[in-house]
Amino acid sequence: PLSSPSKIPSSVLGPFAIPQRSAQTQLLRLFPSPDHARMLAATDSLGRVLLLDTENMTLVRLFKGYRYAQCAWLTFSSSNTASLAAEKRLTFLVLYLPRRGLVEIWPMQRGPRVGALNVGEDAALLQANGQVFLLRKDGHLFHISLNLARGSSGALLVEASMYFQGGHAHPRFHCFSR
Repeated sequence: PLSSPSKIPSSVLGPFAIPQRSAQTQLLRLFPSPDHARMLAATDSLGRVLLLDTENMTLVRLFKGYRYAQCAWLTFSSSNTASLAAEKRLTFLVLYLPRRGLVEIWPMQRGPRVGALNVGEDAALLQANGQVFLLRKDGHLFHISLNLARGSSGALLVEASMYFQGGHAHPRFHCFSR
Protein backbone atom coordinates (compact mmCIF):
# COMPACT_ATOMS: atom_id res chain seq x y z
CA PRO A 1 0.00 0.00 0.00
CA LEU A 2 1.16 3.51 -0.78
CA SER A 3 1.67 6.05 1.94
CA SER A 4 -0.79 8.92 2.05
CA PRO A 5 0.52 11.87 -0.01
CA SER A 6 0.51 15.37 1.41
CA LYS A 7 -2.28 17.72 0.32
CA ILE A 8 -1.50 20.50 -2.16
CA PRO A 9 -2.88 23.91 -1.13
CA SER A 10 -5.27 25.53 -3.59
CA SER A 11 -3.07 28.66 -3.67
CA VAL A 12 -0.46 26.65 -5.63
CA LEU A 13 -2.93 25.81 -8.40
CA GLY A 14 -3.86 29.30 -9.52
CA PRO A 15 -7.05 29.95 -11.52
CA PHE A 16 -7.77 26.39 -12.77
CA ALA A 17 -11.46 25.61 -12.98
CA ILE A 18 -11.39 22.03 -11.70
CA PRO A 19 -14.70 20.16 -11.53
CA GLN A 20 -15.42 19.37 -7.90
CA ARG A 21 -18.24 17.61 -6.07
CA SER A 22 -17.54 19.14 -2.70
CA ALA A 23 -15.27 21.51 -0.87
CA GLN A 24 -13.29 18.50 0.42
CA THR A 25 -11.89 17.68 -3.04
CA GLN A 26 -8.13 18.23 -3.03
CA LEU A 27 -5.35 17.63 -5.50
CA LEU A 28 -2.88 15.14 -4.07
CA ARG A 29 0.02 14.98 -6.54
CA LEU A 30 1.21 17.05 -9.52
CA PHE A 31 3.11 15.62 -12.50
CA PRO A 32 4.32 18.37 -14.90
CA SER A 33 4.95 17.34 -18.51
CA PRO A 34 8.52 17.44 -19.83
CA ASP A 35 7.71 20.14 -22.41
CA HIS A 36 8.36 23.01 -20.00
CA ALA A 37 5.30 21.99 -17.95
CA ARG A 38 2.77 23.06 -20.59
CA MET A 39 0.60 20.14 -19.49
CA LEU A 40 0.09 18.98 -15.95
CA ALA A 41 -1.36 15.70 -14.72
CA ALA A 42 -2.81 15.78 -11.22
CA THR A 43 -4.43 13.18 -8.98
CA ASP A 44 -7.23 14.20 -6.65
CA SER A 45 -8.93 12.92 -3.51
CA LEU A 46 -11.89 11.59 -5.55
CA GLY A 47 -9.72 9.04 -7.36
CA ARG A 48 -9.42 10.99 -10.61
CA VAL A 49 -6.52 11.97 -12.84
CA LEU A 50 -6.91 15.44 -14.33
CA LEU A 51 -4.94 16.55 -17.37
CA LEU A 52 -4.57 20.33 -17.33
CA ASP A 53 -3.31 22.73 -20.01
CA THR A 54 -1.28 25.31 -18.09
CA GLU A 55 -1.09 27.81 -20.99
CA ASN A 56 -4.85 28.02 -21.55
CA MET A 57 -5.79 27.18 -17.94
CA THR A 58 -8.23 24.47 -19.07
CA LEU A 59 -9.05 20.90 -18.18
CA VAL A 60 -8.14 18.74 -21.20
CA ARG A 61 -8.99 15.21 -19.98
CA LEU A 62 -10.49 13.66 -16.90
CA PHE A 63 -9.94 10.01 -15.96
CA LYS A 64 -12.35 8.69 -13.30
CA GLY A 65 -11.79 5.64 -11.12
CA TYR A 66 -8.00 6.03 -10.97
CA ARG A 67 -7.51 6.15 -7.19
CA TYR A 68 -3.83 6.22 -6.09
CA ALA A 69 -2.68 6.51 -9.73
CA GLN A 70 0.98 7.23 -10.42
CA CYS A 71 1.78 9.28 -13.53
CA ALA A 72 4.75 9.74 -15.86
CA TRP A 73 5.32 11.17 -19.34
CA LEU A 74 6.73 9.60 -22.51
CA THR A 75 7.77 12.07 -25.21
CA PHE A 76 8.49 11.18 -28.80
CA SER A 77 10.07 13.77 -31.08
CA SER A 78 11.45 13.82 -34.61
CA SER A 79 14.92 13.21 -33.19
CA ASN A 80 13.76 9.69 -32.21
CA THR A 81 13.31 8.58 -35.82
CA ALA A 82 14.07 9.84 -39.32
CA SER A 83 10.82 8.42 -40.73
CA LEU A 84 8.74 10.90 -38.75
CA ALA A 85 10.86 14.01 -39.32
CA ALA A 86 7.80 16.08 -40.23
CA GLU A 87 5.88 15.03 -37.12
CA LYS A 88 5.29 17.25 -34.14
CA ARG A 89 6.53 16.32 -30.71
CA LEU A 90 4.14 13.68 -29.34
CA THR A 91 3.63 13.24 -25.62
CA PHE A 92 1.90 10.33 -23.90
CA LEU A 93 0.66 10.02 -20.33
CA VAL A 94 1.63 6.78 -18.59
CA LEU A 95 -0.61 5.77 -15.69
CA TYR A 96 0.09 3.03 -13.16
CA LEU A 97 -3.01 1.95 -11.24
CA PRO A 98 -1.74 0.07 -8.18
CA ARG A 99 -5.14 -1.22 -7.01
CA ARG A 100 -5.74 -2.80 -10.44
CA GLY A 101 -2.10 -3.69 -11.10
CA LEU A 102 -2.39 -2.03 -14.52
CA VAL A 103 -0.20 0.26 -16.64
CA GLU A 104 -2.01 2.37 -19.26
CA ILE A 105 -0.59 4.67 -21.94
CA TRP A 106 -2.75 7.52 -23.27
CA PRO A 107 -2.15 10.24 -25.88
CA MET A 108 -1.74 13.59 -24.17
CA GLN A 109 -4.80 15.46 -25.44
CA ARG A 110 -7.14 13.13 -27.33
CA GLY A 111 -7.52 9.66 -28.72
CA PRO A 112 -8.00 6.15 -27.36
CA ARG A 113 -5.71 4.36 -24.97
CA VAL A 114 -2.53 3.22 -26.74
CA GLY A 115 -1.65 0.31 -24.45
CA ALA A 116 -2.50 -1.51 -21.24
CA LEU A 117 -0.76 -4.27 -19.30
CA ASN A 118 -1.40 -6.17 -16.07
CA VAL A 119 1.81 -5.80 -14.05
CA GLY A 120 0.85 -6.54 -10.44
CA GLU A 121 -0.19 -4.45 -7.48
CA ASP A 122 3.08 -3.79 -5.66
CA ALA A 123 5.07 -1.60 -8.04
CA ALA A 124 6.18 2.00 -8.53
CA LEU A 125 6.27 4.07 -11.71
CA LEU A 126 9.59 5.91 -12.11
CA GLN A 127 10.66 8.62 -14.56
CA ALA A 128 14.28 9.57 -15.18
CA ASN A 129 15.96 11.42 -18.06
CA GLY A 130 12.84 11.23 -20.24
CA GLN A 131 12.44 7.47 -19.77
CA VAL A 132 9.73 5.62 -17.85
CA PHE A 133 10.28 2.49 -15.75
CA LEU A 134 8.16 0.25 -13.57
CA LEU A 135 9.87 -1.14 -10.47
CA ARG A 136 8.09 -4.15 -8.99
CA LYS A 137 8.29 -5.22 -5.35
CA ASP A 138 10.31 -8.32 -6.36
CA GLY A 139 13.06 -5.97 -7.62
CA HIS A 140 12.40 -6.41 -11.35
CA LEU A 141 12.73 -3.22 -13.36
CA PHE A 142 10.80 -2.82 -16.62
CA HIS A 143 11.43 -0.15 -19.26
CA ILE A 144 8.28 1.25 -20.92
CA SER A 145 8.80 2.59 -24.44
CA LEU A 146 6.96 3.67 -27.60
CA ASN A 147 7.74 3.21 -31.27
CA LEU A 148 5.99 5.24 -33.97
CA ALA A 149 5.69 4.51 -37.70
CA ARG A 150 3.55 5.43 -40.69
CA GLY A 151 1.22 2.75 -42.04
CA SER A 152 0.62 2.14 -45.76
CA SER A 153 -2.51 4.34 -45.57
CA GLY A 154 -0.49 7.18 -44.01
CA ALA A 155 -2.02 6.64 -40.56
CA LEU A 156 0.26 6.98 -37.56
CA LEU A 157 0.85 3.62 -35.82
CA VAL A 158 1.88 3.60 -32.16
CA GLU A 159 3.50 0.53 -30.59
CA ALA A 160 3.83 0.43 -26.81
CA SER A 161 6.36 -2.02 -25.33
CA MET A 162 7.58 -3.01 -21.89
CA TYR A 163 10.96 -4.75 -21.54
CA PHE A 164 12.55 -6.48 -18.57
CA GLN A 165 15.79 -4.69 -17.59
CA GLY A 166 17.76 -7.70 -16.40
CA GLY A 167 20.14 -8.94 -19.05
CA HIS A 168 18.12 -10.19 -22.02
CA ALA A 169 15.22 -7.94 -23.11
CA HIS A 170 11.84 -9.63 -23.35
CA PRO A 171 8.84 -7.81 -24.81
CA ARG A 172 5.94 -7.97 -22.36
CA PHE A 173 3.22 -6.38 -24.48
CA HIS A 174 2.68 -4.73 -27.82
CA CYS A 175 -0.37 -2.68 -28.67
CA PHE A 176 -0.93 -0.90 -31.97
CA SER A 177 -3.09 2.18 -32.33
CA ARG A 178 -3.93 4.53 -35.20
